[in-house]
Amino acid sequence: MKPISLSFLATVLLIQLATGALPDLTEQEFADPPNNARPFTWWHWMNGNVTKYGITQDLEAMKRVGIGGFHLFNIDAGIPRGPVDYWSPEWFSLLKYAGDEASRLNLEMTFHNCAGWQAAGGPWITPDMGHQQVVWTENTVRRGQPVILPKFTTQRNPQVPLVELIKGFGLNPDEIKQEVLTDRYYRDIDVLAFPTPKRSSVDQEFRLNRWKEKAGFVCHREPPAQQGKTDSIIQKDDILILSERMSPDGTLDWTPPDNQEWTVIRFGYAPTGKHIHPAPPGALGFEFDKMSRAAATLHFQKGLLPIINLLNGDRKQRLKAVLVDSYEAKELNWTPLMPQNFRELRGYELTRYLPALTGRVVNSIDETEHFLWDWRRTISDLIVQNFYEYMTEQCHEFDIELVSEANGMNTQFNAFDAASPLDMPMCEFWADRPVWGAHKPITTLRDLRGLHYVGAEAFTHGGRSDLSPYQTHPALFKMQGDANFALGVNRFIFHTWSHQPFDCSLATPVMSMGPFGTHFNRNNTWFEQSSAWLKYLARCQYMLQKGRLSADVCYFVGDSPKDGFNMGFSRTEFEKGSPRGQFNRVGHNQVIRSYDYDFHTVNGRLLQEMYAATDGRLTHPNGMNYHCLVITDPTRKIYPETLKHIEKLVRNGVTLVGDRPARECFTLEENSRNYEKTVERLFPSSGTSIGKGNVFPAQKDLSFFLKEQGLHPDLEMEPKDRINDVLFMHRIVQDENMEFYFLTNLRDHPVSGSFTFRIEGKIPEIWTPETGISEDAPAYKNTADGRTRLNLSFKENESLFVVFRKNIPPEIHPVQFDADSAIIKKLNDGRLMIKNRTAETVRIVLSSGKERTVSLSDARPLEELTEWSLSFPPEWGGRQDIRLPALTDWTALDRFDEKYFSGTAVYNTELNLPDSYQKDREGLLLDLGDVEVIAEVFLNGKDLGVLWHRPFEIDISDAVKPGRNRLQIKITNTWNNRLCGDAKLPEENKQQTIQWLYGKAASRPETARKSFSIFNAYPKNSGQLIPAGLLGPVHLIPYNKTIIDQ
Repeated sequence: MKPISLSFLATVLLIQLATGALPDLTEQEFADPPNNARPFTWWHWMNGNVTKYGITQDLEAMKRVGIGGFHLFNIDAGIPRGPVDYWSPEWFSLLKYAGDEASRLNLEMTFHNCAGWQAAGGPWITPDMGHQQVVWTENTVRRGQPVILPKFTTQRNPQVPLVELIKGFGLNPDEIKQEVLTDRYYRDIDVLAFPTPKRSSVDQEFRLNRWKEKAGFVCHREPPAQQGKTDSIIQKDDILILSERMSPDGTLDWTPPDNQEWTVIRFGYAPTGKHIHPAPPGALGFEFDKMSRAAATLHFQKGLLPIINLLNGDRKQRLKAVLVDSYEAKELNWTPLMPQNFRELRGYELTRYLPALTGRVVNSIDETEHFLWDWRRTISDLIVQNFYEYMTEQCHEFDIELVSEANGMNTQFNAFDAASPLDMPMCEFWADRPVWGAHKPITTLRDLRGLHYVGAEAFTHGGRSDLSPYQTHPALFKMQGDANFALGVNRFIFHTWSHQPFDCSLATPVMSMGPFGTHFNRNNTWFEQSSAWLKYLARCQYMLQKGRLSADVCYFVGDSPKDGFNMGFSRTEFEKGSPRGQFNRVGHNQVIRSYDYDFHTVNGRLLQEMYAATDGRLTHPNGMNYHCLVITDPTRKIYPETLKHIEKLVRNGVTLVGDRPARECFTLEENSRNYEKTVERLFPSSGTSIGKGNVFPAQKDLSFFLKEQGLHPDLEMEPKDRINDVLFMHRIVQDENMEFYFLTNLRDHPVSGSFTFRIEGKIPEIWTPETGISEDAPAYKNTADGRTRLNLSFKENESLFVVFRKNIPPEIHPVQFDADSAIIKKLNDGRLMIKNRTAETVRIVLSSGKERTVSLSDARPLEELTEWSLSFPPEWGGRQDIRLPALTDWTALDRFDEKYFSGTAVYNTELNLPDSYQKDREGLLLDLGDVEVIAEVFLNGKDLGVLWHRPFEIDISDAVKPGRNRLQIKITNTWNNRLCGDAKLPEENKQQTIQWLYGKAASRPETARKSFSIFNAYPKNSGQLIPAGLLGPVHLIPYNKTIIDQ
């Protein structure tokens, strides 16, 4: 077995770098993005509740609002069992139908590799192919005593009892095949005997700190190596291997050779009992052994090949990719070929070190820690090779991609290595939790490999009680989504769309994924209006799928199987969509502030394989080059071979920043001395030159250090006290000789300032993803130090792209625009338009040095619209044409069906403009004030669009006319209020209602409830009303237009 770095990783990186880029970036496609730029969604088939009708309706609805594809799961999650059994002929027929419908609609189809969301396996995985764990029985004996070692029968680290697990997901254990429930498989490894070491106390032998973590029985953070000495030592040369002297009943044909006490241990392995979850009946089975290529082959042949043949066997590629969700499959620490694999990967035999897996010390603490480090490293390498790499290879044989969140809870592998072979690496972020930090390794790999996409399981909801999934809506998602764009994600895959098998006109919202996920599906109240949000996301993703990151720093994050996972923004809480605290690029001791520079991360394997020193810079074959290499944390582990490569890079001119690594026991004594010598050379007591390079101590403020080194910030903003309001990403599209910045205001207030970009000689263009409009910046200036400066104003939560692609022409152009509140725009014909509300004098400075002043007069007075009528849908029990004396929250209305209304209600009013109104000289904004939660605006019968987040304002200049104008506002709220109201009413018979929805009953059981949800999100009298409706105040905001001919 070859090491990962030589067998697969370098090859796949170079192949990816040679692949073609996406089509050129154009204004037309920015305005109307192609299918590959659209967000995707997870599509959960819930416990056999699947119909052809629902499949067509779901997929057509996805296409209608702007979804580009789906990832298909089959799960349970406590939903009542439906009529379609998993893996039955009917299930296969429906799966083929879904593939045909996806092809018809040009939706990209991905299939999760097994039932449930965790992780990979099924009923075809026999106990010998499942997750294995080292187990043992032991005895102490003296000369003349018989030795009997029974088989191990009770695991030291049991999982949740399987029957309880099954009940927890709403399944009946009696319906599960008995062989799946059997954990009785056991095989011997070896029988070892050794003189019993001195005890550290009267009754106990010495054990290493956190030995269960170090031996792979428990997996949390990487445990630190223990220092020091102990007298409780097993001498490796004293260990006897007695496996051939044990009879089948465990009797050992051996007695101790002397009269001292001996310890005899019978090592074996047995299944951990870990099963995939939450799988529907008929699908439950073992997780396959992720360290075994034979187990991976079995799973692919039995669990995936039938799906691939069904969907793609007729040469129609309905299935594009296979998915592996985030890794939550718990620990394993043995595989049948482990002795052979360990010898090939680490270069020595493991047998006499097996007592270290029980926490004992072999030869010395240092040597034992060294073995346990190699043990964990081997587990990581085997999982990467035989799961992620091999599964990718298997998929590629059938022209199918593998996508995965190659990280998660209880991982025993390096996230960098696991994600490296994937066709689309993924991360995740949760709507009810802070921004997670697992993005940077994933987004780095995208740039290093030349991949087009970084996927994210987006807006996941974990059932947090103070934020119901039925309270969420696009405005709540925008800020968090934009932060993840700034981190490098460029394809959102919503969590989740639960398949809706029924006619939604009969009852809604019906199906959900139990308490999990944001409920994004065709039965959501605001689903049809979400197309405006999805178009915004598609425009952002279209841009962010281009080019590579402009990164000034490369962070080395260590060689441990756990290193490199939490790299991104430091955790930032989101409170009503508004973040608190400062955003930092790295949550470690060397911080790059978000508004100065950006960075990549790298582990030792990538550093050795793909990085070199070129002209004093750290470089990568795809053109990436960095000002310096930074060791983020001295407690992170560095392999000896990695340290040697870092020394080579420095000697060839690379700048290294960081403190000497803490002493760790990666190597045996002789190599350890060489390791320490390398550390001494690289990290003297103070900064120094080594060869052509330099070494500097760790910097608390790396941004300040980079500036001292003469590197201008990638982006600077004035005034300085506002610089933490705007996050950015800078991407370079080399083939098109262009660069662009994504900037997002993550505050709930407007932000304005002067922005200086580290680009020279090109015209800045403003591309607005909200509208799809792209236009030249009206005023910009080239600075003396070779940068470009322009003023930008952001509305609350607004995001913009600043694009640099056209060379600055010789003609004179504005470089500065001084005004109190007026706004300047550049028209397509080159002229300038100034928009103003109040009288002021503005100053325009030209590139020639000349200035021009323009005096502006007051616009017409502000007008509040106060006379409104309100109509609720009659089928939901509301009134029509209610005359409102003032705009009011729906929850303040007296009638039950209006107070607890969920859906879309219509407001109507009229506005009158004087005959003197002139469109060429005047404009008109409509500001709706407070909206809960989405508004659609119609003026004189013309659809002006959807307003889905603050500020709820729209320019109506082109649709308004002198005289009488009819204004209609449709307001849609969330499902929350109706579900709260129905929770106060008598419950209906859920099973009878489901039968009616399936057409097996003539009518819905008698009930006063309007909504119906299979999962009871709001138990009786629970839930809280949230504001709903058009709350205002609504204003007409006139402004003047002044045209300046350059």
